[in-house]
Amino acid sequence: MRIHNKKLIGLIASLVGLAILGYMAFAVTTVFYNQKTTASVSGFVNPKYFSSRKTENEHSSSNFLKGRIPYVKFVTEKGQSVETYSAVPQLFAFMGYHLHDEVNLYYNPQRPTQAFVADVRELPGLFLMLLFGLLLTWMGKSFLFQKSDSTASPD
Repeated sequence: MRIHNKKLIGLIASLVGLAILGYMAFAVTTVFYNQKTTASVSGFVNPKYFSSRKTENEHSSSNFLKGRIPYVKFVTEKGQSVETYSAVPQLFAFMGYHLHDEVNLYYNPQRPTQAFVADVRELPGLFLMLLFGLLLTWMGKSFLFQKSDSTASPD
């Protein structure tokens, strides 16, 4: 198979890779610029409705390698009770959360529903996203700045 428009593929791969890396930067800055508190896992995102409905079934995922996004319940500094889900999905359920687990959470004081669960169980997903973003950016760069092959015959 011959790819005819390598520049376009390189541009798209670079943009997607940079978007993933930008999201990762957002997740990391969330830790440094927002309020920290502890929260209790109150349920999980129902995989059929993604974030619009909560289930308390700990085995809501049919595949043990498919992660679950936890719903967490916490109280802000102003005393407001908030229930929301983590901004970063957990990828591997075998290290999963259970109901009533206590987790560290960072949230935006102006919009407390924007929360990030800072737990060791989130690291595999974050590392995979980082590697995927770097891979796409590198691949896009190699397609965009590829030296032209003058010896190739035109097809």
